[in-house]
Amino acid sequence: MELRNVYVNWVLDDEELLEPYEWKDDDDLEILSRATIIRVNSDTMYDLYYSQLLLDNNHDFKIAIFSDGTHCIACEFDVEKRLKYRSLLMLEDRDTLHYMVKQLPLCQILYRVFAYGEIKEFGLTRFEREKKQWILQELEELYQNNPDELMNIGKEYLYLDKIDKERIYDAVLDKLENGYSPIHETLYQQFVKGR
Repeated sequence: MELRNVYVNWVLDDEELLEPYEWKDDDDLEILSRATIIRVNSDTMYDLYYSQLLLDNNHDFKIAIFSDGTHCIACEFDVEKRLKYRSLLMLEDRDTLHYMVKQLPLCQILYRVFAYGEIKEFGLTRFEREKKQWILQELEELYQNNPDELMNIGKEYLYLDKIDKERIYDAVLDKLENGYSPIHETLYQQFVKGR
């Protein structure tokens, strides 16, 4: 069974998948004229979403859309059968696909996972995730090159005093680990002004 004229936004296998409302004009957008639909179990769906993997040689598809009946993902494989690109589908295509996949038998895909990526932090916009990643990189740079500034951040925002840079660094990272809060935005603005 095939799905025709499907919009995709390819990201590399180690990059974060983007929902359609996060797509930008300069992303790797493409319309697939046709793609094979393959029904898989939920464990395989998880691996397709979050891992880098290599297909067994018995599989001969280059591009396919996988679904477990609840989730779906388009995947492109290179000549060595390594997962190269992934994409979520437009919401309308997901609805159509979920209806179609119920008519297909479950297919067991043989593959080897060689790395897992980070799980997407849902609830944040693409811009918030990008800013958060940039903030964490800036903190790492302060930790390496300007520990006094890192100590000031710990004192000012977390009210930590008289502890070493490793403990302040860990405390700041713990505070920033989940979500995107006012402290994220404050640090982002401070780092932008400092450049």
